[in-house]
Amino acid sequence: MLSPFWPAVAPAANPADDQDVAIERFIETWSNQREQYRLDLADIDAGELAAGQTVIRVLSSPGESQLEDSGNFGVLAMKVVDAPRLLVWLALIADSEELDGRFTRAVLAKGPTGSTVRYQHINLPWPVRDRHWVIAVENNVDLADASDGRVWERQWQLHDRGRQLFGSAYEDGTIVGLTERQLEKSIYLPTNRGSWTVLDLGQNRTLIAAFVDFTLGGLIPDRLVRAFTKRELKDGVARLDGLIERAHTNVDGPSPVYDGRGRRISKQDVVAIKLD
Repeated sequence: MLSPFWPAVAPAANPADDQDVAIERFIETWSNQREQYRLDLADIDAGELAAGQTVIRVLSSPGESQLEDSGNFGVLAMKVVDAPRLLVWLALIADSEELDGRFTRAVLAKGPTGSTVRYQHINLPWPVRDRHWVIAVENNVDLADASDGRVWERQWQLHDRGRQLFGSAYEDGTIVGLTERQLEKSIYLPTNRGSWTVLDLGQNRTLIAAFVDFTLGGLIPDRLVRAFTKRELKDGVARLDGLIERAHTNVDGPSPVYDGRGRRISKQDVVAIKLD
């Protein structure tokens, strides 16, 4: 969990200046709340983000080089989109549901305020062995409260009983589409955590920060993992444009959908945003 602290951003006379200040403050605070990985403000051009460019950075642990083939690292992708935060949030939730054909997934449990426990399996090209994992996903309500509702975040990490849970889920039929042999041959990820964070910039603009920190295990070189992760994040951000256009339909399903504050999103909330 992140520290429940987010500094206030004082309004500027010029709305564009206010957005630049908000982006810079967001980057600074985002980095301060992740002790393992540091992101210097100089590494990100707020002007590029404000212009709608996707910025991707590999973040290494302190003292480790991004060029080395060892050590811990994470990947961060940031982009500003011209869409209200609520629709961006709904699109992010949809993106987590609409994984491509290489993935098999199952929801193992649902909790309050939008939290879930998920099993996911990815079919990788031969000769690389498949990977699978169980993650606990939750909305960071503390962060939303600390930022007066301006910052919403959906975060995940490996479930501490993941191996036990996916075994039971396969036995009771919750996980379908995989054979027992596929499960046995798949490597369980030793690390998998990350977050989708969205900042309301006002004027129907939203800053997205997608962060992933995982280890594939096995003998795959880190440089290949970095390349794979950067590509996956870039593709995920690119998919959002299409998802945002139909995001309003995500509240029509049988299961409730929650915002970053842990409150249920209604059709009226979406209509109000689209008419704003």
